[in-house]
Parts: sequence; C-alpha cells; structure tokens
Amino acid sequence: MKIRRFQKKDSGAWDRLVESSWNGTFLHTRRYLSYHGNRFQDASLVIENEQGRPVAVLPAAADPHDPQSVISHPGITYGGMVHQGGLRGEDMVGVLQQVCEHYSKAGCNSLTYKAVPVCYQRIPAGDDRYAIFRLNGRLIRCELSAVIDLSSRSQPSGRRKRCLAKAAGSGLEIISGNKLLPDFWRLLRETLRQRHNASPVHSLTDITKLSKLFPENMECVVAAQGSKLVAGALLYKTHSVIRTQYMASDENGRKTGALDLVLEHSIQRAKETGFSYFDLGTSNMEQGRVLNQNLYQFKMEFGAGGVAFEQFRIILQGTDKTKELTNTKK
Repeated sequence: MKIRRFQKKDSGAWDRLVESSWNGTFLHTRRYLSYHGNRFQDASLVIENEQGRPVAVLPAAADPHDPQSVISHPGITYGGMVHQGGLRGEDMVGVLQQVCEHYSKAGCNSLTYKAVPVCYQRIPAGDDRYAIFRLNGRLIRCELSAVIDLSSRSQPSGRRKRCLAKAAGSGLEIISGNKLLPDFWRLLRETLRQRHNASPVHSLTDITKLSKLFPENMECVVAAQGSKLVAGALLYKTHSVIRTQYMASDENGRKTGALDLVLEHSIQRAKETGFSYFDLGTSNMEQGRVLNQNLYQFKMEFGAGGVAFEQFRIILQGTDKTKELTNTKK
C-alpha cells in the first residue's frame, strides 16, 4: 500500500469512496470537512493500492493546541480510517503502521484516533481498534451516548410516558424544516447560557452553511406553542443513524414536556423511514471523565442503551520502534 498526503484534486474520489465505504458517513466527506476553511492545518491521508487506486482515506489535521500532534479529526465527532472492506486483519495493522511512520517522519509525536462507533458502521469494521492495540495505542477518552436500537427498542419509562401524555394535551405543534434554524439557534443559545453557562460549538452561520451543503442530512424539528418555539432539536442523518446534534427547551417547554414530544416524534419518524438507530448524544464533560447522570438518565428513559465513543492515542516513536511494536506478542 502507498500512503500519501491528500490533495484538493482528490476530493471527488475521496467522497465517492466514503459514500460506498463500510464505515464512513457524510462527516468524513471533503464537502463537510471543507466548511472549516483554514481553521485546521490539514494532515489527511489517501491510501492507494499497487494500481494507484484509493482504497482508504484518513481525515486528519494538526492538533490546534499542539502542532506536532495529529488528530483524526479535530473538527468532527469521529474520524478514523474509512475503507471499503479492503483493510482487514493484518492489512489494517500494516496500513496503520505506515500511517504512523508517515507522521513520525513528518516530525509528529502522536496520533489521536477518534474511532467510528459501531452503530455508525454499515458493516462491522473494528479492525482499526485491533491495529491500535498492536501499535500500543491507549484509550485516552471515552464518552457514553444513549442510542435506541429501532428494531428492538426498550419500553420508555413511566416518567417519559407521563411527560409525553402531558405534551400531547398541551396544544403543541410539531414543525420541521431548516428554515427554523435561526429561531431554534436563539433558543439553543439562551438555554445553554442559562443552564450551563456555555454556547453551541457551531455558530448559526456555520450551521446554516452546513444545512445548505447537506439538506438531506440535517433537519430541524421544533415544538411550537402558538407562534412561539418552546423546544427543538437539530438532527444529523447518516445512512443508518439519526443523531440529536443539539436539543433545547425553554421554561414553558419544560413545563409542558415539549422536548419529549419532539424526540418521540423524531424517533417514530426514524423508524418509519427505515433508520436502524436513534442516537440521543453523549452526556459527558471533562474529556469523558465526568458523566452527567441526570441527562444520561433522561435519554436512557426513551428506551436507549449505551454506546461508547472512543479516542485512542498512539505515541509515534520512529519507524524502527513502530515496526517492533507491531510484532510484539504476549
């Protein structure tokens, strides 16, 4: 296999590979990554076979806080090696070894690898985690997401059923469409400011741009009380998963159970339209070391189970040492 730096002319072939891959989503495409502009120093790689055909891609960029470290990828929820099934077992070990050698020769000292969670994979593709083990990589961050398996959903809790019944009798109207983003973003900013002294990762400008680039992959769903928006969620849609990227509710929304109504409507629509999973998102702080148990419990009560979002770090120790590590046997 040949490893080389991504070039802009590779964008079309890159996105076609992601589209037909075992484990890629629209977050891995150059169309999505390019919205960051010059925010990150790109370090993405293309992996080619002996005939010069791309068989895998690795979205990556320099760590904004440490230019000698590489992350796959700092601007997306998960990164990792995206491939079409050609990197299995020892082939994945060998390619990841070459990737480490490439970055080491470029003067980098570590690679942080944000693995694709299993529910986002079209076909099981955990060979990269095995390769990381062979390269003595270690888990440095783990966040817990509440995910509903739409084919075998657990029963929602009694509390969620009561909130949903209250919402159904409150005269709330469910509306969807990305034209609602400005109003939802005002609600989201105010909710995060009041309850967490925080702000959204994305600006309204960013999210509006993304919604125009990916109108089929993003949807804003809100609950309105008369003319006022009281709760809502921004959904990201991949091939088999719908994820709540953001959700918010004001005081009236919390009193009427409006967010329950938004989420239950979205969950039912996901099942009806053929999605496999509904991801309610992570509930962690401090690099995953702290779990917001109340928030996690709220999400779990919709009938969800836990899925780990893992990040690994491989220390780049030079070509000879890296080769030695891959051959280590217990």
